[in-house]
Amino acid sequence: MGGATFMINMTHMQARIELEGYWAKSITNPYIQIWPDVPELTLTSGADLTLKCTGDVPVKWKQDQYDPSLQIEKNSSINISQGLVNDSYISLLSLSRASYLDTGYYFCQPLSEDLVVDEQNSAKIYIFIQHDSHLLAIPENLVLLSQDEFGNVILPCRPTSPDINVTLTKDEEEITENLDYDPKIGYTLRSPSVQDSGVYYCEAKRNNSNELRELTVFINPKVHKVVMPYINSSDAYTDHLIIGQNLTLNCSVSMDLGISFTLHWNVPNEKKLQAGHVLIGKENFYNGLRHGVGKSVGSRLLSIQNVTSEDEGDYVCEVMVHSGHKNHATYKLKAFTPDMTYLSLSVQGDVYEITRKAGTRQVQWIVQVSAYPKPSLLWRDPNGKELGMNPEKISVENDKSTSKLVIKDLQLYDSGAYELVADNDAHVKRITVTLLVEDRPLVQITNSSNSKVFYEVGKMYSVECYIGGYPLPEVEWAFKKCPNYPECEESFTQISRSMYKETVFKETFLISLLNITAIETGILFCNATNEFGISNHESTFFVTDVSNGLSIKGPPIVVEGDDITVECGASKYNYNQDIKWIYRDLNNIEKPVNNDKSECITN
Repeated sequence: MGGATFMINMTHMQARIELEGYWAKSITNPYIQIWPDVPELTLTSGADLTLKCTGDVPVKWKQDQYDPSLQIEKNSSINISQGLVNDSYISLLSLSRASYLDTGYYFCQPLSEDLVVDEQNSAKIYIFIQHDSHLLAIPENLVLLSQDEFGNVILPCRPTSPDINVTLTKDEEEITENLDYDPKIGYTLRSPSVQDSGVYYCEAKRNNSNELRELTVFINPKVHKVVMPYINSSDAYTDHLIIGQNLTLNCSVSMDLGISFTLHWNVPNEKKLQAGHVLIGKENFYNGLRHGVGKSVGSRLLSIQNVTSEDEGDYVCEVMVHSGHKNHATYKLKAFTPDMTYLSLSVQGDVYEITRKAGTRQVQWIVQVSAYPKPSLLWRDPNGKELGMNPEKISVENDKSTSKLVIKDLQLYDSGAYELVADNDAHVKRITVTLLVEDRPLVQITNSSNSKVFYEVGKMYSVECYIGGYPLPEVEWAFKKCPNYPECEESFTQISRSMYKETVFKETFLISLLNITAIETGILFCNATNEFGISNHESTFFVTDVSNGLSIKGPPIVVEGDDITVECGASKYNYNQDIKWIYRDLNNIEKPVNNDKSECITN
């Protein structure tokens, strides 16, 4: 080993002084070297070996070849000693009765955790421990390898001697694609998928000797989002827990097959758990594949006997999948005295207003209901009427803690405020949510019924145009003259903006009121525009000098023997035949009126 003298048995004071000297140096790029200064060595099984590492900072050895949790049985032993010679820190690694399982890398690194370990400030040597029958350095109990999908998997098919040939097979075929091999590391499966799970065989050959080892590889499906667990209880009073009652909570979650997961309860007071006041059951798992269901279900119970106010707080059920990703659900425990009543409503997510385009499949609100005693729940539509059950259009679902309103196939007329009224005799609460459906305008002039409306010449009239739409449309009026109705002029003339104004009644409805003087017959045109389209409506504006299109004028009082004149007028827009007079006597008997000596008809 050379002529150097080692200080193997340093006193505590010496060690402290040397370490203080090391910190004073503040070396960022230490020099570390292993002796023998070769990249690899080959030993015979059962041989002894001493490795020396020197450095200008305190150093340590690292020789973990396998997962520390893997119990490995071997007859060899390793002893490490430290020393200081001529200002150089030295660490000796002594390997006795070397086993084939000692095959692997031996690293020498800075002792301080403040120095980042890399190739510049560390050294390594690879040791092959040659064995006649054990050609692979794989422990007997290493049979299963697990990795998340698309994460590289290392199959440690490492030979115990550099002259051994190794191959990897699966399903009786040699694997060559998406594969890297280094005899000092093993086979690396690059970005494997779930389909790469299965049994792999490492086969080692040297001359007339061979060894075959079986490794089962399980690739866990990649989990993009962890499902939130669900907490429920079979107790009817879970939402209103009275001091002294018992509580049982069941946390459950459903996962796709192939995803391994665990369930864990976190409680607000660990002392209650340790004292046995709060009890947590074992995890239960159910594989739905046996019953034709492509899910696995896990559940875990939590129970509290004789609830007190000290049990109040958040009880959190956490699910963690194989990749380490998590999700959780929370049950807020509050204990009440028997005489306490309350009622509160809140919209889940604080979304009180929803805007969607016409034709959207559905929207929904979920209102959280916290109450005691249990309340009655009633939804009202924008017109104040109680919502009826119509599964194809609207539905309401109530349970012990929520009320869900679902509106389907959205149309403009669904817009408005929907109100939930909760009443439990002790309290009454209301909460309102608003739906706004975006759509092109709907337009209707109010007097455009099938029956004609006549306007007396010279008088002022108000004409209304009802307009729905969201966003609220812009409105314009126009008029087309028809001097010889039904013949009209070719184009409309815009009506002055000062002649009409709009009154908004809600977010999706307004009325435009036009004040117009009856001068001549024509066609009124109401046009509405928003970002989703244009709509309009027309109505004929009949102007006549005959009141209501048909009227009779004569003296209101007639003295027997007087001569009187009675006039009958009819609008040309409503009648196209000659006017005929008919007389109805007191007995409701009618007879035509003709020209004679007592009656004279003129046109």
